[in-house]
Amino acid sequence: MKPNKGFTLIELLAVIVILAIIALITVPVVINIINNTKKGAAEDSVYGFVEALKLNWMTMQSGFESESGAFVLQCTGDDCIYGIINTHYYVTMNINSIISGTKPTSAMLIGNNGNIYAYNLKYGEYICRYENEKAICGNTKKDDLENMTYGIYVNMLNENFYQISNITELEISCNSEQCFMYIDGTLNETSDTSTAFETFSSVIPNSALIRRSPVEGITINLNFEDYTCKIENEKAVCTKN
Repeated sequence: MKPNKGFTLIELLAVIVILAIIALITVPVVINIINNTKKGAAEDSVYGFVEALKLNWMTMQSGFESESGAFVLQCTGDDCIYGIINTHYYVTMNINSIISGTKPTSAMLIGNNGNIYAYNLKYGEYICRYENEKAICGNTKKDDLENMTYGIYVNMLNENFYQISNITELEISCNSEQCFMYIDGTLNETSDTSTAFETFSSVIPNSALIRRSPVEGITINLNFEDYTCKIENEKAVCTKN
């Protein structure tokens, strides 16, 4: 009888190389599937939150003497502050009274004329926004900056930026240290750049120009060290420098 032969060293090395190649191909695919599933779950949660808010909209307004129907809802953890835009009506509520499903750890929503705009919705590692009735979530710096850009746009669109309304032209220009706000061409207020943007993101732009006028509409240009962000067709777009 012939003695049983085991694998030679070369054969073992060949098997190891084949397994390594398979791992290099499959592991990224599996990770990508997991990430897409988590991202999809976060986006589904955004839709659920917005729909729940729409259903509760009329009920939430019932305690306010306002015909505008414009509101702001800011949540951190389980605590939310709900108020009518351009009034002093504010109430606190628990987020569980709005939604029973997966809840964001923070959220900023503005409703006006039957539309809901949302940004800074955080689900785990993802930051999300509700842009043109579409949920968009991501976990990169680009996603954070686009969320920030959209948040500024939403506030300008709804005349809630710095709580100033009924003005003809508003312009805010910033360098890395200070922001200057002009109303109809006249300097109205100055503030630290970090203070002006802290509501939207911890990332501070090197320069910024934010303008709202009856002729040009809303224009936003934010310049960071590695990205330039602006609004195009009502969408936040950041491009690599």
